Amino acid sequence: MEDKKDDFIGAVPLEERIRLAESVPLHSIKKQKKKPKIIDTANGSGKGVGNDAVSQLISTRTISLYPHLRGSSSREGGPIRDSYKAMMVGEDCMIAVICDGCEWGTQYVEASRQAAQDFSDFVVSHLHEASTTRDVVHVLLRGLSHAHWRLSEGKAELTDAGTTALLGGVLIKTADSSLGERWAWISVTIGNSISFHSSEGLVRNITSGNLKEGQSPRDCGRLGPVIDGLPDTRDLNVGFQLCEENDMVLLLSDGVHINLSPEFLGVPPTECGYKGESSESDLDGSPVTWSDISPAESFSMRMEYMQNLLGKFIGTVGDALENRKKTFVHLDNADIDALAHALMKHCLNTTSKAREWMEMNPNSKEKLPRDFAQFSGRMDHASAVILRVGKLQVDGTKSPDSSKAMKRSLLPKEPTTNNMSHLD
Repeated sequence: MEDKKDDFIGAVPLEERIRLAESVPLHSIKKQKKKPKIIDTANGSGKGVGNDAVSQLISTRTISLYPHLRGSSSREGGPIRDSYKAMMVGEDCMIAVICDGCEWGTQYVEASRQAAQDFSDFVVSHLHEASTTRDVVHVLLRGLSHAHWRLSEGKAELTDAGTTALLGGVLIKTADSSLGERWAWISVTIGNSISFHSSEGLVRNITSGNLKEGQSPRDCGRLGPVIDGLPDTRDLNVGFQLCEENDMVLLLSDGVHINLSPEFLGVPPTECGYKGESSESDLDGSPVTWSDISPAESFSMRMEYMQNLLGKFIGTVGDALENRKKTFVHLDNADIDALAHALMKHCLNTTSKAREWMEMNPNSKEKLPRDFAQFSGRMDHASAVILRVGKLQVDGTKSPDSSKAMKRSLLPKEPTTNNMSHLD
């Protein structure tokens, strides 16, 4: 695809875009229409929590894990800084993005919301230019640049613009006959959100480069004017994963994946398979902690734990749905919807003791003890976008082949809600 010389592409130089595009396997993709039909859209922004599942193939959730303000139904840290947008484009293509405003305050809420909107709008308008997986990378990176420049557009001072992390991508059908019936998830990320791929119970991280060994999840890149008007692109990277029908792609903000990490769950390295010695001298015989072992080994063990825990969530949700099949009606999206619900409930349960301590000690000069065995998790805003790989039929039903799906989806009919208060 010939690169368009748009005036906003300078945020990601051409040489860097070429390098990133060439890191992705080259496959033909199904061409998209210049004016595609948007079948369904899920929006969630900092102005409030997002809507629930919107189609058979998309489910979304956003909640706050922060404590309630004394005497109020509102939570500390509001409004929510996470935003997302997920779109069903035609019958077999999805576009999804999740953003996380980098600080508290309305300008970061607005940055998150605007970046999600501008990125997705750009990608859906330009995806027809792509014929290969590498072309899609160029579209995504140009969309990232477009979203960046829009954050400071019209601002009197650069400092008036907020900053945000962004993870966005396209799930699109391949056109290579050698691949058979497959889709490709192609993504771009800057910041601390992660995407995972789930297939037949196996889960793996498909977001490379943004959470480096030994790096704090909050020490990350971001869109918006950070360095002389330019974004912080130190962890800019692309992701690629071939998928089969009924696989899942999960986009998780750090408010979710941090609460899947063994360190924040109070699980010591020795319970994650660590058998070596501490890198520090243990003269007092104290247990090995996560800070004691090498960053490389710590990173590997944490990621393996997170992947296994996600796999257990998927299996548990599937089993529960299967056991309830005689009581409840069939809903095509119930498995991904139940998974999104389960992840949010896990995050709330994990952070409950810390939240209760904060609510019971609102004026305390003492800080919450950093003891994850006693006060597990990290309070944050938490968002998940889950995509089920497959084709939406013209009559609105999902294609019938479900042999590789998580055990089928059976849930009670419940009214759709725009909040997650029922999880408290």
